Amino acid sequence: TPATTTPATTTPATTTPATTTPATTEPVTTPLVCPSGYRVVAGECVDIDECAGASHNCPIAQNSICVNTAGSFVCQCRAGYTGDGITCIGIDECALGLHNCAPVGSLCTDTLSSFVCGCVNGFLGNGTVCTPVATVAPTTLAPTPGTTPAGGTPPP
Repeated sequence: TPATTTPATTTPATTTPATTTPATTEPVTTPLVCPSGYRVVAGECVDIDECAGASHNCPIAQNSICVNTAGSFVCQCRAGYTGDGITCIGIDECALGLHNCAPVGSLCTDTLSSFVCGCVNGFLGNGTVCTPVATVAPTTLAPTPGTTPAGGTPPP
């Protein structure tokens, strides 16, 4: 499944109410604290897109993708693969019947993360549609006048 972009998610910030001290009348506040997976932007907590940077552990080179979620991320296997998102193995669409090859006269061949359909001998088509080839009964041809029959002598 291709990764989708999640819009920035905001969450209420945690602040301490303003207080005054006896020596001054100016309010004193504590810094904004955001939950894990969020950062402060313009006075609000905004989701960090871990997938946009290198702050995720999804093994992209091993057919995994990173999907950003609110405050976190998940690793998922690419289309044509199955697993837990960290370990992804190819699906054999042909063996599992997850293909669209013609039901008669076709051959499904599993490929890396996909499959290919083709027509077998005696059928024509693109693999998703295979039509039997019309067969012609063998005929015996008479020699054309003025020629030598195979293995024979020329006519007089």
